[in-house]
Amino acid sequence: ALPSGADWATAGGDTLQSAWFWQTSYPTNELRSVDWVVNQKLRPFNQRNVLFFLNCAPNREGLMDDNVLARLKEISKTWTPPPPLQTIPDSWKNWPVPSSVQLFKGKNIAEGKPVRFATNQTVKSGNNVVDGNPNTSVDLAGKVAWMEIDFGEVQPLEGLHIWNRFPAKNVIFEQGFIFVSDQPFQSDAPAMLQQQAGVKAIAITEPPGYPTPYPIHASGRYVRVVSTTGTPVGIGEVEVFAKTK
Repeated sequence: ALPSGADWATAGGDTLQSAWFWQTSYPTNELRSVDWVVNQKLRPFNQRNVLFFLNCAPNREGLMDDNVLARLKEISKTWTPPPPLQTIPDSWKNWPVPSSVQLFKGKNIAEGKPVRFATNQTVKSGNNVVDGNPNTSVDLAGKVAWMEIDFGEVQPLEGLHIWNRFPAKNVIFEQGFIFVSDQPFQSDAPAMLQQQAGVKAIAITEPPGYPTPYPIHASGRYVRVVSTTGTPVGIGEVEVFAKTK
C-alpha cells in the first residue's frame, strides 16, 4: 500500500500467484484477477507516479506456466500505460515528505542530546536516533519498547517529528505513545504513564511516515517515544522543536 498523500516517483510490488517463489501447485492454482491487477494496483499506483512490479514466479524449467501467460495476456488487453509526465510535480520538491504534510521549522533541539532505552533492550548505536540523519536508525524490541530524550532542562515544546526506519512490514513503528514531562517518568508501563501527574500523552494510532509531525504544545524536559505492539521496531530519527518567541 502507498503512504497517505505520497505521489513521488517510486515503486511497489506484489505477486500474481500466492507467494514470491514457485510451488508445485501453481500451474492449477487460481491467480490474482485482472480487476485486482489493473484496477486495484496498476491504475492507482500509476495515478500517483508509482511503478508497479507484478511478480510471476518461473517454474523449475525457468519458464512461465501456461495459466500465468494466459492471465498476462488478459491484463494486457485491459491496461494501457499512462502517458509520460510533461512536467515535474511540485510535490516532488519536498521528497520524501508529501506536500500535504506541514513540518515544524527551526532547530532540532533533540540532535545530540542524551538518549536512554528500556532496560530489557540491547541497543547498539543508540545515538543514531538523534544524530540528525534519518537514514541511520535504532532497532528496538520487547513487549514495551521505548526511547527517551533528556534536554537537560525544561523547555517549551512546539512538536516533534518521528521518522520510521523504512517501509518493511516487520520493523516499522506502527502504534504507541509520545510522553512529555518536566519530571522523570515513574514507570515503563504506558497505562501508568498516562496517569502520572504532569505527563502529557499523545497517542500514535497509525505508522509514522518520512517523517510525521506530532504537535506537543507543552513544556517538558523529557520526551519518551513508546511502541506498544510488542514486535520489533526501527526508528530512523526523532526531531523535537521548541516554541519560537
